[in-house]
Amino acid sequence: MRKTLIGLLVFFSLSASAQEVLTLEVCKQIALSNNRILRIDSSNLQSAKYSSKSAFANYFPDISFSGTYLRLNKQFQMFKNDLLLPVIPYQAIEAANMQVSISSLNNPQIAPLAFALDPATGMPFTDANGHPVFKNYAWLPASQSKLGEKDNFLFNLSLTQPIFVGGKIYFANKMAQNAVEIAICKTEIDRQSLLYEVEDLYYKVWITEKKYRLALKYLDLLKEIENDVENYLKEGLITSNQLLMIRSKINQAQVDIFKAENGLSVQKQLLNQKIGRDIKQDFKVEDSLKADFEIIQNILNTQLSIDNRPEVKLLEQKVQLNRNLMRVTQADMMPQLGLTANYFYINPNPYKGLEDEFGDDYALGLSLKIPLFHAFERYNKRQSALLQYKSAQLEMEDSRNLLNIEATYVTNQLKEQLMQIEAARKNVELARENLRIQTDMFHEGMLKLSDLTEAQTMWLKAETDYYEAYASLLSYHAKLRKSYGILQ
Repeated sequence: MRKTLIGLLVFFSLSASAQEVLTLEVCKQIALSNNRILRIDSSNLQSAKYSSKSAFANYFPDISFSGTYLRLNKQFQMFKNDLLLPVIPYQAIEAANMQVSISSLNNPQIAPLAFALDPATGMPFTDANGHPVFKNYAWLPASQSKLGEKDNFLFNLSLTQPIFVGGKIYFANKMAQNAVEIAICKTEIDRQSLLYEVEDLYYKVWITEKKYRLALKYLDLLKEIENDVENYLKEGLITSNQLLMIRSKINQAQVDIFKAENGLSVQKQLLNQKIGRDIKQDFKVEDSLKADFEIIQNILNTQLSIDNRPEVKLLEQKVQLNRNLMRVTQADMMPQLGLTANYFYINPNPYKGLEDEFGDDYALGLSLKIPLFHAFERYNKRQSALLQYKSAQLEMEDSRNLLNIEATYVTNQLKEQLMQIEAARKNVELARENLRIQTDMFHEGMLKLSDLTEAQTMWLKAETDYYEAYASLLSYHAKLRKSYGILQ
């Protein structure tokens, strides 16, 4: 039992101390989940979708309810003073037009019915201004001419439905959809850029670690030669200056190892920062990265198009957005027809003598607005939008040319790297064989130490060139997929 416990403790201790190994796919997944720019893009995309739904709502009627309460301090009074209105006998009214006949008032038979007559003279009484006094008056007291209640209510349910607005709603919806597509393209651009940067940094960590290991191996070779040289010196077969020479190379190799170690640390920090981890977290990358040459050749042999690039799709959406904007401004120059419907409650009730109660009614209407003169404001807006549309077309054409040039350049670089890696592989084979032969000849006393160290240097350079060519091949392969919008 005790041995089992000790074994478990040793196992967990070794597991805890084991260095983390990050694969390229794991790095990509971590980067996609932690990247702040992609989270911002996601928020912008959701915002564009909500704006699109908001624009689509303009197809439907706008229904609203409003309520108003008004408390008056004073009532309205129609008359300043009491009014006395003369009463005209019906005999003085002409039946044909229902108008008062002034001449009939002078008729001796009608005048006594209309005016108050002086019994002594038989003539109408007159007022201070000399006007005849009528026999009968209607009295309208000013106190009874007040209108309005202290508490007033108005509740209104209204509906507004656009019928024809020159296509403005339709093209505004198209613009909202363009904005959604632009947000999608922007997200894809940032996603592919992030994936490419992660791949490129991953390959830089890989090649830096390879250089570090090669430097360690080179140092081991030098130390083996140092032991041999020390033995040969004791036997008097060589001079001490050769030992000094080899030790000088060992010192330089140790400096190179220190530089490579520092470079590896920096590259790891850069990769950690790019994928959103603590830059001090240590890890290892895959020891062997294998390029799929068959897939690379298939890509090179396929007629790819940059139309799949999100940058091209974004430019196309911008062109469509500006075209729809031009049509929206053009719609402002056309007639606009709309339907309105209202149903309302009002207190005091105007339909029953302003009684203190609620009255209701509805109203239907059509509104037509025809722009006649606006000092060329809308025309100038339309011309401005037209120029923006043409500029977007020119920008798209120019950008497509540049993207085609970039894709062609990357394709040629990838082909060049395929040739370079094949040449580097052959150089490694030759350098390894040359080092083996030179080492044997040195031990047999047939070769100078300087020639052996030169062979070692050639071997180190050949190995380094091979790994650098391999890393460049992988990096250009990723860049080629990004150039054609197929990087995953």
